[in-house]
Amino acid sequence: YLKMLEEAIAILSGEVQEESVNVDIKLSITAFISSDYITEDRVRLELYRRLSLATNKKVVFEIQDEMEDRFGKLDLPTKQFIELIIIKINALDKKIKTISNYDMNISIVYQDDKKEVIKSPSRDDDDLINTTLKYLTKKGN
Repeated sequence: YLKMLEEAIAILSGEVQEESVNVDIKLSITAFISSDYITEDRVRLELYRRLSLATNKKVVFEIQDEMEDRFGKLDLPTKQFIELIIIKINALDKKIKTISNYDMNISIVYQDDKKEVIKSPSRDDDDLINTTLKYLTKKGN
């Protein structure tokens, strides 16, 4: 909703918009900013907005540091949400359009429709995230 609103405002105000390239991430993991971690809806929504607009990892890590300063150590779903944002940024850099999984198999489809499948050691959230991050950060990829 926020993204659509921002795009509409940009169009109405005459701002030139680059064609946005998105990556569709469909990993079967639990990743969200937990209401147990941040109880105020307004603050959670603002953090979702800021993280969704982040275009580089430095900004994401700055937001993560801010969250830890204000609310303490990240809980698991919030930590995994941050990792999902890092996956998204890495995928955009690698010109990937889709990352999805079925069980332990992680499918990666590039914008040129080239497809790769990598295998996670298990279906656990941590293994799916770590396998994806390792693939996206390896040299020569």
